[in-house]
Amino acid sequence: MMKNYYDSVRSERQLKSLIGLGKPEFERLLQAFSDSLKEISDEEYRRNRKKRYQSPGGGRKGQLSTPENKLFFILFYLKNYPTFDVLGYFFDLNPSKAEENVKKLLPVLKRAQSKLNLLPRRILKAGEELEEALETVGTLETDSPTVSQKTHQTDKKIKETQKNMTEEFLPRRNTDEEALKALETVGTLEKKPDLPTVSLDTPQTKIIETRTQVTEPVVLIDVTERPYFRHKNNAKQKEHYSGKQKRHTVKNTIVSDSKRRVIFLGRTFSGSTHDYKMFQK
Repeated sequence: MMKNYYDSVRSERQLKSLIGLGKPEFERLLQAFSDSLKEISDEEYRRNRKKRYQSPGGGRKGQLSTPENKLFFILFYLKNYPTFDVLGYFFDLNPSKAEENVKKLLPVLKRAQSKLNLLPRRILKAGEELEEALETVGTLETDSPTVSQKTHQTDKKIKETQKNMTEEFLPRRNTDEEALKALETVGTLEKKPDLPTVSLDTPQTKIIETRTQVTEPVVLIDVTERPYFRHKNNAKQKEHYSGKQKRHTVKNTIVSDSKRRVIFLGRTFSGSTHDYKMFQK
């Protein structure tokens, strides 16, 4: 019996650790992925139907025959980036078959992301294009709150309850006048000083109000670095040698926003290239 990898996941936390997406995001992406899978399959059939001996859907069923398993497989590969031997072990596939499935499913995932308007820009020539990308890029978030949002709401309620309980059981805070009278009664204060009056229109208050009213989008720019194989050719292996932990890597510039959406993905550079030089290019 074929295993359903998506249904075998125990919790939302485990699902995110395996593929990087929660259940609502996975199911929304699955709809576009299934449509893209069917479209590409039909295109290949029309292109190669003269050479085929079987109709679509015929033949032996593979280990990744359902769209759920295929999407889980390719997301697992992109999230963890294992070798094909390790990938084949987890999904009961031959390493060569695992590599074949990766090459086959990557274009399907890219088309699904394009349908949902999730693909980042690869070229930005002006600031206006960046502003346009910030407005048009899509998101996998659904209308219903996710587990992380529910957890945040629950934590907020707990903190409010703890604050109310703390204020209830703490001694009542006296006003400045009551505190001065108490000090005079005890005899520790000989003269009542003039209390400073705090105005709500002070420059500091206005600065704080101005900062809280800022609604400009936040753009985050950073470089991501991932492992790369060590080439046998000495000159080529030196090109990708980053020097960090004696590894060979490749790097890309990433521009994202506060909603974790990737707005721009720069071209790939060798690991020895400086981050700022990549940003300038």
